[in-house]
Amino acid sequence: MERAVKEHMARFHGMDLAVLNAGIGKRGDFLDPNMTTEALEQTLDSTVDLRAVTMGVRYAAQAMMTAGVGGRISSIASAAGITAVSQQQRQLCPMMPALRGWA
Repeated sequence: MERAVKEHMARFHGMDLAVLNAGIGKRGDFLDPNMTTEALEQTLDSTVDLRAVTMGVRYAAQAMMTAGVGGRISSIASAAGITAVSQQQRQLCPMMPALRGWA
C-alpha cells in the first residue's frame, strides 16, 4: 500500500481522493462442519482485509497532509456486516463492521 501511494504521488504530485476496499474469503458456509478452521482463519487473519484498509487510510492521509491541500478518504465494505447474507458469505460477517468504522 505504501508503495502504491508513493508511486501515485510521484506520478501525479498530489492526491485528492482515496477510495479503499479490500476483502478475501473462502467460499463456503461458515456453519458447514467441512469448512476447515484454516479457511476461516485465513479470512479473519488476512492482511488484505482490515489491515490493508487501515494502512491505506494512513498512507493516503499522510500523502494528502504532506501535499498541503487535503483531500477525501472513503472506505467501502460488503453489506455482510449490516444485513443478512447468503451462506457463502457468513465467514466475512465479523470483519465488515470493523471496515465500516473507517467509512
